[in-house]
Amino acid sequence: MVQELRGEIEMLNWQGSASPFMMWIRNTHLGLKIDKSKSNQSLNADWILKIPPDLITPFLQGVADGDGYASPRKLAVRIGNKHNKVFLKSLLNVVGIEPVDGDTGFVVTKKESLQIANVLPLFKYADCRLNRLRDIADMLSKIKRTHLTPDEMDFIMELHKQELGP
Repeated sequence: MVQELRGEIEMLNWQGSASPFMMWIRNTHLGLKIDKSKSNQSLNADWILKIPPDLITPFLQGVADGDGYASPRKLAVRIGNKHNKVFLKSLLNVVGIEPVDGDTGFVVTKKESLQIANVLPLFKYADCRLNRLRDIADMLSKIKRTHLTPDEMDFIMELHKQELGP
């Protein structure tokens, strides 16, 4: 980045996530190797599980903003991170969200957990995902019954597959 001040050119050093300080945090506090892609590594940061939940939330928001997805059609939130499934599920449990295993990560489908995800909110900067999560919470708030029979659930899911749902 270059700025001109009083006829002189001043060079500003702008460093992003690859700065030495960020690399030190990444390696020392998250257990990620500097020479490998973070997508293919497991976090080694159990210390995060011991901090207050309100400090865990920003970390979860960062993960969800990057690897998450919200689907009003399926009434579900997904975070696809197969290398850190166990760790991230533990973090979600700390804030009261109960995920279940999915193909490449995990899925949140329980009404109470989705409502907690909305209140946090689980997404912070991913506006589209946050809006979808709010749509899910809005739909769930309108459901009067707390349990569906397995036959009712199968019927509803079939309607969703046929794109006859919301």
